[in-house]
Amino acid sequence: MRPMTTSFFRLLHAEDKEAALRTVVGATNAGAWAAEVFHVDPASFEQVPGSPFAYWVSERIRRLFTEQPPFEDEGVGRTARCGLGTTDNFRFLRSWFEVPPTSLRARWFPYYDGGVQSPVFDEFTLVVDWECDGEGVKRYVESKFGSASRKVQGEDHYFLSGFVFPRRTIAFSPKVMAAGGIYSNAGQAGFMPSGERWRRPEHRPAPRTRPVERSEEILG
Repeated sequence: MRPMTTSFFRLLHAEDKEAALRTVVGATNAGAWAAEVFHVDPASFEQVPGSPFAYWVSERIRRLFTEQPPFEDEGVGRTARCGLGTTDNFRFLRSWFEVPPTSLRARWFPYYDGGVQSPVFDEFTLVVDWECDGEGVKRYVESKFGSASRKVQGEDHYFLSGFVFPRRTIAFSPKVMAAGGIYSNAGQAGFMPSGERWRRPEHRPAPRTRPVERSEEILG
């Protein structure tokens, strides 16, 4: 039995949405192809955790969620965390060159804020005031929200190496997060066993440059 499909119209970029809708509905009724129209079996959404209506994603991509293991598996050391939100960056954040060199990694620690869309590597110039295990930040957050844990999240993974990625970006672009710093709630972080970090699939040719090898050196 042929699965029943639902038609979805993707008109996000159309300035005149009424006219665009009339056009694609007319094309659909006439059996014509239109790039803005997606015919999907709703049951296919169940392949993705949470069953999002990701109708613009191909069936092959949705099927990967059933064929591949999930990233999140704390039993083997793979997990993702939301990090630190200071709620007052002007007060608790500085560029690394604004603070005394002797206070780096003593009071001021690298702060991974997610950065911009930049695969594999990015420069992170910010440092966060984490003196006395962040006592000042925690006290300030608690005074605003009643509990420091509202914004001080994922503390059990602070200072570990992994990768960081922006919450909102044009494409998923994980970047090296060296050990010794704190990730933010805007630059969420992922962690995995050292043997899995930046592992190159065997069927892909080796790149001419060494960005992956350098990342491995940074992560240790």
